[in-house]
Amino acid sequence: MSVHHRKYSGRWLLFWGALILLVTSGYECYGRLDMLIWTVRGVYNLCRHEGIDFVRAWTYFEPGMFELVAHLAACAALGLLGLALRNKPRAGYLFLLGAAAIVGWGWWKLSLYDYRSLVQLKNLNLIPLLMMALGAVINLVQFYRRKSPRAHDRETARPSRRDQAAS
Repeated sequence: MSVHHRKYSGRWLLFWGALILLVTSGYECYGRLDMLIWTVRGVYNLCRHEGIDFVRAWTYFEPGMFELVAHLAACAALGLLGLALRNKPRAGYLFLLGAAAIVGWGWWKLSLYDYRSLVQLKNLNLIPLLMMALGAVINLVQFYRRKSPRAHDRETARPSRRDQAAS
């Protein structure tokens, strides 16, 4: 692999991971949003037409559906940030932290609820999140690798002949 390809390999991983995450999570969030709208309509109908108070009406619905939509929206937002900031190497810290938070949230909180498609959804989001994290790590390594020898060379460089002649 040439130096030119190595320089951009993290950016490409980050780009494709962010694009896949944005498309899959955005599409799934849009589909699950319909379920959320039906839930809100059901609560409204129970309160308005049946005369049940608001707090009791919410007890009939599973709170996991709101958390799942929020999880998918967070994944889509991280994918959008990945597309916007993929060329900034220090944004890799944000991507690593965001991917760790989303994966932790998905495994800890969302696995408590019994959704049939949750296992596929976790795996579908896990692959692009890992691609983004790997791309961010490669970007950070390449950034600090390129930065440190230059700073070292500038400090230890011999003065030019013109500077030596002037003094």
